[in-house]
Amino acid sequence: MRIVSARVLALCCSAVIFGNSAADAAVLALKAVKKNGGAIAPTSNLTVVAGDTIEADILVSGWGAELPLGARGVQSALLGVSGFYQCDDEMFCMGANGNILPLGWKGPREPIECPGPNSCVGGTTPGNPCTTNANCLGGGTCTGPSAACLAANPNFPTCTQVYHTCASAGHNPILGAKIDVNRPDYIFNGQSVNLVMDDRTLNYRYFSLIEDRIGIPDTGVPKYVGTLSVQVSNHACGPFEIGFQGGPSSFIQDPSQKNTRVFPTSSPLILTVSPCNIQLIDCSPGPVLSPSSPEHCDIDARIPHGPQLPFPRLTTNQMVMRYDRSAAGTLSTDYDVALFGPPGLPPPGVTGALVSGNEVTVSLAQRIFPLYWTCIRDKRVDLRCCMASLPADVEDLPPVPPDPPTIVSQFSDVFAILHNLQGVTVPPLPPQRCDIDRSQLCTGADLLMTGDLLVGADGFAHPDNGGAAEPAGTGPYNGDSLPPLCPDQAP
Repeated sequence: MRIVSARVLALCCSAVIFGNSAADAAVLALKAVKKNGGAIAPTSNLTVVAGDTIEADILVSGWGAELPLGARGVQSALLGVSGFYQCDDEMFCMGANGNILPLGWKGPREPIECPGPNSCVGGTTPGNPCTTNANCLGGGTCTGPSAACLAANPNFPTCTQVYHTCASAGHNPILGAKIDVNRPDYIFNGQSVNLVMDDRTLNYRYFSLIEDRIGIPDTGVPKYVGTLSVQVSNHACGPFEIGFQGGPSSFIQDPSQKNTRVFPTSSPLILTVSPCNIQLIDCSPGPVLSPSSPEHCDIDARIPHGPQLPFPRLTTNQMVMRYDRSAAGTLSTDYDVALFGPPGLPPPGVTGALVSGNEVTVSLAQRIFPLYWTCIRDKRVDLRCCMASLPADVEDLPPVPPDPPTIVSQFSDVFAILHNLQGVTVPPLPPQRCDIDRSQLCTGADLLMTGDLLVGADGFAHPDNGGAAEPAGTGPYNGDSLPPLCPDQAP
């Protein structure tokens, strides 16, 4: 939140007597005025394509009937969460319409605060510093990766110094919103004003208040109150409606002692993405030596290799990507790979992309490693599909806010196998969570195999890393974990 005046918080929040909103004639409108840097006729309905940048003006009009003393203050609060962001995580928008986001926004849909008394909250404030290698791993600053943020969701590893929330590197929402008080059509042009530009969340809030108790009359001409700049994501498709919250979040205020307010009607901006890029709609790990592969973003709890035989690895090295149209022309160079887990292990390369109609089977140079998320990204639409191996992690306990989910192998997983065999578990565990020995059946032998994995018996203490340095925590698997990564695993 950017504040131009220390007094503005008291001023903006002191009014508690509101005007009658039943017959409001005032309107807040969002109109596109620039496309890719070029001026266009102001419009509330615009067709765009992936990659376009749009600049829009927030305009207010029609307050004269309800506020005969004129307007002293105005606040417009966007319905940004529903308007910009049509899926929970920008990197996992398969089957959704994608996103249109403010310039500089690299955060999650909902804020993830940096928790803890010694975390990045407060920055370098005396008595509340960032702690090197404890909360902020970037040398004790609030600009590097944060252990707290990584634990909450590694898609947003950076604890931002200004906003004290978790985001991706380069998060700078100031690029997407402003109030230009020097514009001749600014509602309070020529007046001394206090401003708040709140961009801590996607529900951007613009506030202006004249310092003196005077009112600006309604001349019948819409007046400017703020600017929004957005960019269309590569996987956006179809219509997006960006409007305003109603009262009391959006209002116009007069200069009277009662600070009478009216709540404007919202006139949204509709951006329609057409034609759309090829859309990634689904994916799942490909064929493996044992059938019944886990789904995208699921965790494979089965043995990563045979007893006493650390090689060959039995996990998958393929991901099947499904699109909304023919994938003809797709190449292996359209994909890249990232690992999320213990540091030091390089990601495997992409060795092939086999196209069959709307599907592409992407092959990796190595089968996936235990204790890591392996994520394959389609660079054309900036979406990724992930798979993971965490041996013996039969069940994941649901999170108890604000704690993150429990994605860990532990001895309670033995009882999860037992309960599944007894028919207590409803619905039954899927094969990748109960066929621990990869026999193609869930039997009592899987209970014993889960125990072997947890204690490192029967050869399961062998490193399974292709000859590289053993990742921290590899075999036995008791206590090993994965960070929450996919949207349904976030706190």
